[in-house]
Amino acid sequence: VAFVDVVGRKAIQFLGFTMMKGLMLVVAGFYHQLTQPGRRIWLVVMYAFT
Repeated sequence: VAFVDVVGRKAIQFLGFTMMKGLMLVVAGFYHQLTQPGRRIWLVVMYAFT
């Protein structure tokens, strides 16, 4: 609760939206490479963070 009060709700929300946007852009940009056998775990990991 103290962290939210210090940093601010809007700043935390903005950071979350920005990180999700970045991860989704990486997944979209490298989708073909991430769906290759042996690399699918990275697709799952990146998707799990969203």
